[in-house]
Amino acid sequence: MSSLKGLIQIIDKDLSAEAFKFLLRLNPTYVKRVKLLASASHLSSSFKEEYKALRDEMQHSGILVELRILDERDSQDIHDRYLISDNAAYNTPPWNIINKKLGDVVRIENHSSKRAHFDKFWGRATDILKVPTK
Repeated sequence: MSSLKGLIQIIDKDLSAEAFKFLLRLNPTYVKRVKLLASASHLSSSFKEEYKALRDEMQHSGILVELRILDERDSQDIHDRYLISDNAAYNTPPWNIINKKLGDVVRIENHSSKRAHFDKFWGRATDILKVPTK
């Protein structure tokens, strides 16, 4: 995480609040913004509250964090998890277990195509705080 630079984009349909701990290790000297895309699978009032706490803590260190919920059609099309930075992209294990499975992080050579996919999904996604919880 310390080598990541610039804008960080993460796609994980099953993103849980457990994954937020990992983001706290980002270096605010190099990272100023994080965009997260998730499906509604873990959406609850407590998840929203944990997201707000993460957002506030990260903002205090100078990193803007945004979380959007994927459009239903995009959620069905995504099967892998991705971490995209300005200088690289990675296919990752689930973020809630990434500390245990760092060996499963695989670098993707063409990170610009993953960024384009992310941007398309981001444009159709909805801010988590505007999505009603069940």
